[in-house]
Parts: sequence; structure tokens; C-alpha cells
Amino acid sequence: MLNIEIVSGNPDGSLNLNVYGRHSNGNNEAKRNWQVHWRVISESNVQYIADIKMKTGAGAPRSTDIFSGSGDQPGKHDSHGKHWKAKVNGGAPIHAEYNYDIKWVGEWGEKTYDPKISVKPSLIVNFPTLLIIGIISSIATILAIGLWSKKIKR
Repeated sequence: MLNIEIVSGNPDGSLNLNVYGRHSNGNNEAKRNWQVHWRVISESNVQYIADIKMKTGAGAPRSTDIFSGSGDQPGKHDSHGKHWKAKVNGGAPIHAEYNYDIKWVGEWGEKTYDPKISVKPSLIVNFPTLLIIGIISSIATILAIGLWSKKIKR
């Protein structure tokens, strides 16, 4: 899961973010099938997130919709706009980038920040693949032991 905490906002529209308890510049990575949560922390000067949308159109950086069936707006949000969530699509291309805008409201009015999320490779291997690898490795071990024991008997 990717938890993006919005710590505070700035007059220039930028946001101070924390991911896994560390400062983030807004460029984050998520794996396929991960939940992504954007949350405004209670001590923040950001009142709420008004919108999260993928950048599109002329001049926008190349972007891929990595979220399951989201169109240009990922997931759902609570009624106060303080918690948004979405799920990265299981078929999202590795290294695809989701360039987006977070429209937020705070003490300086409505502002926009432009982070991105990249899809990183996952080392998860499904059970049938592991089973086949295990069987092949067992057969190879048995054959190697058999050949080694024949060599010793000579």
C-alpha cells in the first residue's frame, strides 16, 4: 500500500508530503494491485482535497491511467475530501507514470500541486510458477546426485 500523507500546503501550491514516515517530493512508486491512499492529516493547514485528476491535453506530460477503471480521476473519497483512495490496476504497465494534479483548499484558497506515481516491478510469483520451479529444481538435484553416485562407484 502507498500511503501519501498531506502534512501541509504552501502559498505556491506545493504540498509537503510524507510517505512511510519520510518526506516525499510527490514522485512516488506503487506496485500493481496496491491501494493508494491520499490523506490530509489533522494538523495540516490544508482543509481538504478538492480533486485529483490525471493530467491530459496539450502540454501535459505523457501519462498512463494506472488505476482500475478510474477514467482520469482515481478512486473514491470521503465526504470531507480528507481521504482519497484508489487501487493500481493489476495490468498496469511496469514503469508507467501517472502524472496528476491534486487540487487542494487551504489557508491560501484553492491551489494545485503536480506529483506523479510510477508503477514499479513486483517480485511476486504466483503459486503454479513456484511449483514448476520447485519440481524442475528437484529433478535436477536427483539427476545430479545419481550421476555423482555412479561416478563414485567406478
